[in-house]
Amino acid sequence: MALPASLPVVTVEGPVYRCHPIAHGYMFFGKSASYRFDDPLGLFGVLYLGKTREAAFAETCLRNVDATLVSESFLAKRAMIQVVIKPVTLLQAYGPGLAKIGQTALISASSQDEYPLTQAFSREVHEHPDKVSGIAYKSRHDNDQLCVALFERAVGALPVPPDQKGERMLTSSWIWDLMETYGVGLDVTS
Repeated sequence: MALPASLPVVTVEGPVYRCHPIAHGYMFFGKSASYRFDDPLGLFGVLYLGKTREAAFAETCLRNVDATLVSESFLAKRAMIQVVIKPVTLLQAYGPGLAKIGQTALISASSQDEYPLTQAFSREVHEHPDKVSGIAYKSRHDNDQLCVALFERAVGALPVPPDQKGERMLTSSWIWDLMETYGVGLDVTS
């Protein structure tokens, strides 16, 4: 399906959150075609952010829909960072923006087997003449939360240094509140 000549957009700026492997800095624009809005051809990278700590946690730690536990080993290898992003113009892929682009909320609630469709959509957005900086969408796991798929061309909106690391999730003061919010426990056996 073709996008309209003029995209519905929203500006995102200020604090955003990212969960990332402790071994790496937060700034990683993936090109693996493994995630929802990755480029299927691997020609441009995508960095996933949450507008809140809850959004970043939900998108990173609640991927396994039936799970009531989060792996201790997974959390032990992750950090969360808050960075302040400069204003970026994003496709509004939620609310009234969905009808304007001929989509439904399934665009952000898709399961992994539907990623070829969402990735093709991301490529179409990336190539659109409006040259938006990415896609603003609602979290699949908490649709009250706003998330951002930031295209690599918007790297200048992020603070440096790119190797900056966040707070370790497992030993953070806020992890237990997030787990309680989402009704998940800690799996210490994995």
